[in-house]
Amino acid sequence: MPAKRHVVEQAVTTLATVADNAEERFMQYYDTFMPVLIEMMGKANGKDLRLLRGKTVECISMIGLAVGKEKFLKDAKTVMDILLQSQRIPPLFLLFPFFPKKTSTNFYVLILH
Repeated sequence: MPAKRHVVEQAVTTLATVADNAEERFMQYYDTFMPVLIEMMGKANGKDLRLLRGKTVECISMIGLAVGKEKFLKDAKTVMDILLQSQRIPPLFLLFPFFPKKTSTNFYVLILH
């Protein structure tokens, strides 16, 4: 494994731990880290990046729990869209006819609750 990737993986794990322990005090750092993590999650494709992607998803989850659903809500749809896209899952309205074609953010609040 390339050393650089290992360092990034460990940094992401460390960030998740810091957010978990800081809880609501992590709020001031949210806008700095979350866009970078979302971009990493979206670009970490391929078998060789699975571990990094998993650690990034875990970190995003830990940060979301730390700052609360009100703060995380603005990024929840983007995170869910990337996760669904990465699994090549069709949009929910194709799987379940009762889902509206334009799923509102309220659906993601349901998931987060």
